[in-house]
Formats: sequence, structure tokens, C-alpha cells
Amino acid sequence: MCLFVTGQSFGQKTAPKKKKTTNVSLQYCDDAIATAKKLNQSQADAECRTVHQCVPCQDKITKQKTCKSVTVQPKCSSSATITKKVVKDASGEEEAGEAPPFTVEIIQESCGKGKVSLDAVVMSDGQTSFDKKSQADYAFLWTIDNKEAGNNSDVTCVQAKEANVKVIKKSNGATITLYIAPPTYVEPAPSRGAPVPTIAAVYKKTGCFGYCPIYEVQFYVDGRVKWEGKMNTGTQGIKEATLDKETLAQITRVAEKIKFFNMDRKYPDYQVWDAPSTIIYLNLNGKEHQVQNTLGAPKELKELEQLFDDIIKKQGWRTTPDKKKKKAKSASSNND
Repeated sequence: MCLFVTGQSFGQKTAPKKKKTTNVSLQYCDDAIATAKKLNQSQADAECRTVHQCVPCQDKITKQKTCKSVTVQPKCSSSATITKKVVKDASGEEEAGEAPPFTVEIIQESCGKGKVSLDAVVMSDGQTSFDKKSQADYAFLWTIDNKEAGNNSDVTCVQAKEANVKVIKKSNGATITLYIAPPTYVEPAPSRGAPVPTIAAVYKKTGCFGYCPIYEVQFYVDGRVKWEGKMNTGTQGIKEATLDKETLAQITRVAEKIKFFNMDRKYPDYQVWDAPSTIIYLNLNGKEHQVQNTLGAPKELKELEQLFDDIIKKQGWRTTPDKKKKKAKSASSNND
């Protein structure tokens, strides 16, 4: 193979330049997990949802590189808490102090009207590998307020006094049961003022492990709309406006046109690391549904997302951060 170099004869050889190599040492897993939990808590609280991340780290004993799952639960009013966990082996005996055959994390997303969707994610050896294939290895049984609530890995928009999910490993019958306290609906006290209007729609963007915008827009039946820019947006904080009746009518028409209420709740139906999601909740004409689009949603859903984007833009609310501020923040992070 000949090397063509300007200003040199074909027979002249030059030593190839050596690429500079940078030895990047990974943190030990215990330290990396503690750091990730601290950094992700603010995002979890801002979005009122579980934030989960696969953190690259180094095993302290074997010195091998690995990736450990870190799950951070939100501290907000529309969140659920695990109050009890029961682990049983294949014979049905309760295990005490022993390493469970697998573990289960509850991933949650807030819905409209203070509700929460819960997803039971199976983990093994501190890592999540939960897709359609591995999901088939487990059975699920949800109970909400002492009533059976389905056999999927998740339940949608729960608001109750108590809930639990039993996860059964089909190969050996071992089980883990988690007892959960979801958000409880409280009837508002009567007041002489105007009643609180009903939420007709919610449009929001979740974050990623970078600078993805995090915001939420709530639409009420009386035409009021409330913007909340949470992180990485040009318009920060809460802003309000009033829309005409035609705007909600247009949202309803597009939703019916694309068959929104027949779509799956999540795209895809398994967890995706480090990817922002678009969540749309609608409560229109007696029908209530929520769709989370991370990857692979029907192309028709884009029409409804674009409608919400156009409404936000018309109000002058900026969904992306100022370029100067973003560069300054990025430079500051690189210097740390």
C-alpha cells in the first residue's frame, strides 16, 4: 500500500503519528452509585418521576468494568412509597437476611389529577435487563385497594389507599411482593370561591442524562393553560395564559383522528436508558388516557405532539435554554 504525502517522494516513509491516549479511571461502584444518586435526585424531583440510570463503574474486588443500575425515587406529592417487601423462596418460605433470587424496582410517572403510573422492573445482579423476552420469565399480579388490577408489569394512573404487586419467577416459583402507598385522592374542602377547573390535557417532556428540556403544560377545561419550565428551558418557572375554546376543540379533533385513546400506554413497552420522553395525558369527553413516547410510537402521534408544540410557541414560552447559558453551563461542568 502506497502512502501519498505532499512534498515527499513516493519512496520516503514517515512514522505514523501516535494517537494520544487518555487513561480514564472509573470510580469504584459504591462511590459511582452514591454520586449518581445525588446528581439524579434533582431531576427526579423536578419531573416527579423515577430516574434510573446504568452507571459505568469498576468492581472494587475484581477490578472489572461493569454497569450498575441506579434508581432514584421522586420526592413529590404525586409519588408512591414502598412500605413493605416480602421475599419468599420456591417452597413459599419467607427469606430473612438472605440475598433475594432477583430484585424489583418500582418505576413511576405522574399522571394528571395527582395520579401515578407504576411499573415493576425486575433487576438481577444490580443491573436491569428487562425487555419483552425477559419479561416473559416473570408473572405479575397487581392488587389495588384489595381488588385485582391486572397481570401486566404495570398499572396506569393509580390513586388509591394501598396497592401491592407480586412478582413471580416462573422457573422456580420464587416471589417478591412489594406493598406500595400510592397517592390518595382527597376531596377538596368546599369553598365560596370558584371551583378548581378540571384538567383536560397535560403535555410534558422528561429529561435525559444531559441537557434535555424538562417542562410540563397543563390545559384546563375553562381555557386556562399553565406552563412550568423545570430544567433546561428558556422559560423557567410558572406562566399562565388563557386559550380560546377552539384550541381544546382542536386537540379533541386531532386526538380522535389519530385514535389516541386506542394507543398503547408506552412506546416501547420496556425501559430505555438515557432517553427523553414525551408524555401526553388527555381527559376529554369522558375518556381518559396517557401515552408515553420514548421510541417507536405510531407516526400519527407526531401530529398531536406538533399541535402542542405550536400552542406553546404561540404563547412565547421557550422550550430550549439560551445558547449562551447552555455553553456557560457546559464549560463550567468541564472545568469541575
